[in-house]
Amino acid sequence: MVYQKNDEDIMDRKKSNELELKEANLERSLIKTIRQRQPQFLGHICRHKSLEHLAVTGKIEGKGSTGFKILKSLNREEQTIIFRLRTGHNRLRKHKYIKLKIGESPICQCGQGSQSAEHILQQTCSNLATFRYLFWPELITLTKKLYGTTRDLTQTAEFAKATGLQI
Repeated sequence: MVYQKNDEDIMDRKKSNELELKEANLERSLIKTIRQRQPQFLGHICRHKSLEHLAVTGKIEGKGSTGFKILKSLNREEQTIIFRLRTGHNRLRKHKYIKLKIGESPICQCGQGSQSAEHILQQTCSNLATFRYLFWPELITLTKKLYGTTRDLTQTAEFAKATGLQI
């Protein structure tokens, strides 16, 4: 008899749905359907978990990093700003327009592109050029601004607050 199992049970036994169906002698068409759909589903789950892990800890699984310790050293407001900028779930126009269907367009007030974390933190938004220069006189990568040291993250959060944008 074929029954639904939770993810941990399947992973522990390392037994696929295909093998379960073969043992139960079920139709080949059902096995074919599972073969076609399984990689899409597993890819989505694995990608989601790894992106979620990266956003929360600031590191890729298996890499020795102090990402979580760095985040813990920030205050709650700074942590919230960094999480929102990392994940893209924020109050910037691009997210509000595309995901929440709020607003007239995702275009930034400067007119040079969609208002996203990358747009405001890097060199593309002309309205925030002065603020960017005050906070980062030298060019710094987006990765360092969002996943760098405690000082980098604090500076990014302070920049977001100084601009007056709701993140």
